[in-house]
This record gives sequence, structure tokens and C-alpha cells, in this order.
Amino acid sequence: MVNDTVGDFIVQLKNAGMVKKATVSVPFSKLKLHIANKLKEAGYVGEVAEAGKGAKKTLEVTLKYSSGGAHHISGVKRVSKPGRRL
Repeated sequence: MVNDTVGDFIVQLKNAGMVKKATVSVPFSKLKLHIANKLKEAGYVGEVAEAGKGAKKTLEVTLKYSSGGAHHISGVKRVSKPGRRL
């Protein structure tokens, strides 16, 4: 079980970008949906969509890449962590 779901979500996006995946599928939560929508507004990710229903609901995030093939999410660091709240 993951204790830091937001940190895990960010790392999944970063790792998927490093291996050039087109989309990332993560377990759904409203917090992750809002974070993904903010990343979309800022231009870091493409489309954000919900898939499935009930307990098996997932969040599908389409990644964006530059013309050179580099992904937009790199060097992400979480400041406020579960053990060190700011």
C-alpha cells in the first residue's frame, strides 16, 4: 500500500515520460484528478480522462513531449511531504 499517493502519482508521470509512454493509467482519486487538470492547464500534460467505474476507476493522463522528444515533466520535487509538512 502506498502512503504518499500524490508523490507516487508524480513519480509515475515522470517515469512514464522517461520511457516515452503515450499515456499513464493510475488509480482514480479526486485529488489526482485536480492535480492532473492543473498540470494540463500549465501545459505539462495533454488530455486527462476518467476510465472505468466503481472501485476500478482509473485516471488516464496523456503525456506531452517537445519536438526533440523530451518529456515536459522532469526534475519534479515535492516540497511538502507526509513526514515534513510545510
